[in-house]
Amino acid sequence: HRVDLDNELQAWYKLDPSRTLVVHGPRGSGKTMAVLDTLGRHSGALLVELTPENRNLACAIVDQLKLTEDNKPHPCVNLKQLRPVFDAAKQRMPNGTLPVVIIEVSGVGDAVVELAQDALRQAKRLLFDYEMARGVLVLCDATLAFALNEDESRRTLLWVDDFTRDEANAFLDNYGVLIGVNDTALRTRLFQSVGTRGATLHEFVADYRSAPRASTVAAFERKVREGACELMLRWKLSALSAHSLLHRLANSTHGAVGLLDDSGNADIGHSELLQLIKKRRHLVSLMYHNDMVRAYTPMHLSAIRRWHANVPCEDQDQ
Repeated sequence: HRVDLDNELQAWYKLDPSRTLVVHGPRGSGKTMAVLDTLGRHSGALLVELTPENRNLACAIVDQLKLTEDNKPHPCVNLKQLRPVFDAAKQRMPNGTLPVVIIEVSGVGDAVVELAQDALRQAKRLLFDYEMARGVLVLCDATLAFALNEDESRRTLLWVDDFTRDEANAFLDNYGVLIGVNDTALRTRLFQSVGTRGATLHEFVADYRSAPRASTVAAFERKVREGACELMLRWKLSALSAHSLLHRLANSTHGAVGLLDDSGNADIGHSELLQLIKKRRHLVSLMYHNDMVRAYTPMHLSAIRRWHANVPCEDQDQ
C-alpha cells in the first residue's frame, strides 16, 4: 500500500493546495519517513518537530533553517516575521507553488493532545492567514486524530499503516539485512514474531548491524518479548480500567478488537488508551481509520494472552 500512499501524497501536493494535510496512523508505522520519501523529492520541503516543551512553529523553523548564530538562542519570533524567508523560498518554487512545512507532532500524555490542536492552528495560519507555506501535520499516534475536531473542511486526513509483507522484505533488502540465500526462513520467523511495523524493523536493523548473525533474530525476539512482559506486569497492577479491553484482545482471533464493545460502549477512556500507546512503551495501537485496537506486535499479543491466562511471562517458551 506504500505505492497508493505515495500517489495520495502526490495528489495532495499537486491538486489540493487549499487544505492542510494531516497524516496519522499507529506509532512507529513510518509516517514521517513516508512523507519525506514523497514530498522530499520536491524543492521547498522543510521538516520541523514540535513538542509540548517546544511548541512555537516559528521558532522551530528558525532552528531548523539555522537562522541564528550557533549556540545562541533565537529571538522571540512569530510566523509573520518569517515572511522574507518564505518569500525568498517561493521565488525558487516552480509555477508559483508554495513551500511545504512538514510538522512532526511528538510527545506523550495529555499535553500532546493540546499540542496537536495548537499545531493545526499554526499550520492553518501559515497557509490561510499569511499564504507563506502549506502545512503537513504528522501526528505521533492515531489517538491524536480525536483532538482535531474543528474546521474539517480545511484539512485532508491520510492514514499510514504498517508495512505489508512485501514492503517489509523490500525494507530489509534496502538495508542489506538477511539477504542471504538461507535467510528467507529467518525473515519469515521475524515477521511472524514481531510484525512488520517500520519502527520495529528499524530497531532490528540497528541490532543486526552491530551483530550480523542468525542468532540476532532470536535475541531481538527475546528483547521484544521481555519488553512486552514487563509492560503486562506493570499494567496488571496499575491499569484496572484497561483490563476489559485487554481481556477482549486476549480472546480475539487476530489480536484486534473494536474500540467499542458489543454493547456499543467504549470500555477504556481516552487517557487510559493514550497510556497503553505512549511512545516507546507500547502495548496496543489504535487503528483510527476503522475504530479498531490491536496488539502492537505479535509478541505483545502473546504477552497479553499469557497475562489473561495468568501464566507468568518468564514461563514463555524460548
